[in-house]
Amino acid sequence: MKIPTYEEIFTVNQRASVLEETINRHLISKEYDQIFSLLSLEDNRAIAGSNQRIYILYMMFHLMALEIESSGTTSLEGKSVSQIIRHYQILTLYLRRIEFDFPNNLQIEIMEYLSQEKIGLKIVVGIVNKNDVIIQKQKVINRLTEIVGNYYE
Repeated sequence: MKIPTYEEIFTVNQRASVLEETINRHLISKEYDQIFSLLSLEDNRAIAGSNQRIYILYMMFHLMALEIESSGTTSLEGKSVSQIIRHYQILTLYLRRIEFDFPNNLQIEIMEYLSQEKIGLKIVVGIVNKNDVIIQKQKVINRLTEIVGNYYE
């Protein structure tokens, strides 16, 4: 396996930064088709393989596209690139709490967060399914279903 040089790393990070700025501009204008087109380009997919922030954006925008396809809207509307990445990170931590059987009061915080931030369950289930950090995916989805049911009782 070839170790990337400083110049290669710098170039990827520089390109990732430009891509993030471009995506942010399209988010502000709600030009989702432009974002999906950008992310489908071969060069940009290569960046996602080397840059965690772009990888997260790929995942989240894929979920966003599914949400738009099924309901015509997205719970991530009006969010910036940084906010979307932050939501992913926070939700991953909440989902790991569920996976590791943290006490119920800590598990229920995910519902409060989703409600406060107005993030749809389709996004959360998508994160469970696409995130390699979450190993026991079915356990987390089953427990999440219980938490949602209890929260709305």
